[in-house]
Amino acid sequence: ASIGKGAYGAVYAGTWNKRTVAVKKLHAISTRSDVKTFLREVSVLSKARHPNIVQLFGACLKSPHFCIVEEMMEGGSLHARLHETKRALSDDETLRVALDVARALEYLHSKCIVHRDLKPSNILITEKGRGKLADMGVAKKLNLIDGTSFETRAILNNNNNNNNGGSSSVGGGGDGTAGWQAPERLTNGRQSRAVDIFALGCVIHFVLAKGKHPFGEKFERDSRVLRGDYDLSCLLYTSPSPRDQRGSGM
Repeated sequence: ASIGKGAYGAVYAGTWNKRTVAVKKLHAISTRSDVKTFLREVSVLSKARHPNIVQLFGACLKSPHFCIVEEMMEGGSLHARLHETKRALSDDETLRVALDVARALEYLHSKCIVHRDLKPSNILITEKGRGKLADMGVAKKLNLIDGTSFETRAILNNNNNNNNGGSSSVGGGGDGTAGWQAPERLTNGRQSRAVDIFALGCVIHFVLAKGKHPFGEKFERDSRVLRGDYDLSCLLYTSPSPRDQRGSGM
């Protein structure tokens, strides 16, 4: 049964070795870029060994049956948890998920890999409320010497389509998602660990602010990122007045 769809295929529930799994199947008619993204995800996941990264069980690399078999995440995506089910995470769950994603990034960065597409829809939640990082299709290996890599093209305005928290623009002139990319990526395509840290900050704000992005609505985010025009006001804590304290028995 179909349980969802992504940028380059559909996701189905299946059974593998007597356990329920998620099967990501590439569209029958796919571009070379789609296939490249698929193969990159298989490559990264097949080597990843971390409790906060979705586990790969197997894959079919033969056209037209390209598919990935990975563990089923009963809690769905972080984006769905906040926007579709309208059920906000508790403070404890928020802290756990944030730490889980940070640990997954720490692991990838220790291997000189940047995820490059960190966003709420690429963070999956387990039945027990733990976070796991998924969708490695645009991950990139960094230069082992200086820990950075550079593209030769700017990617601004190539990532304007958004769905389920933003659509990846693989094959559209840049990799990643509009509204979740660091300013240096929008101007010269610079790749470093810092781009994931920027996105992680946006994700944490998104969770704490119950689905609000620090750079506003999705179609204005890239321009606001470049201007440094963010709004953290919904996270500001205001101390109770002496009158409020007296009224609460403090």
